[in-house]
Amino acid sequence: MHIKQLLPALVAAAVLAGCSPTYNWRDYTPADGAFRVLFPAKPATHTRAIDLGGIKVDMTMTAAEVEGTTFAVGTAVAPDAALAQATLPAMRQALLRNIGADAAKAQDAGKDGTLHVDAVGKGNK
Repeated sequence: MHIKQLLPALVAAAVLAGCSPTYNWRDYTPADGAFRVLFPAKPATHTRAIDLGGIKVDMTMTAAEVEGTTFAVGTAVAPDAALAQATLPAMRQALLRNIGADAAKAQDAGKDGTLHVDAVGKGNK
C-alpha cells in the first residue's frame, strides 16, 4: 500500500477517535458566570456549607465522571477579599486531603488571587 492510499485512512481513524462517545465534551458556565469550563460528560453540581480555616462559606462542586476519572471545579465565595485570601491555604489542604494527593508533589499555579492546584489523587476506595 502506498503512502497516498494510507494517509486518508489514518486521517479518518484520527477523526473517528476524536469523536469517541466516552468523552462527550460540553461547555459549562454557572448561573453567576464566574467561570467557563469544558467537561467530558454532563456535570452535576452540589453546594454545602463548609469551614475553611475558621471562615464559614458555601462550597459548590461541579463535576463529571468518565471511566473512573473525575473532572471537577470547586468554588466558594468569601464575605470579602481579605477573607477570601485567608481561606486559600485551607482550601488547598482540604482539596489534597479529599483526593488523597501527596501535598509535596502538588503544584500551585494561582494568579491574581486564585488557587490552581495540579495534583494527582489516589481515588476512592
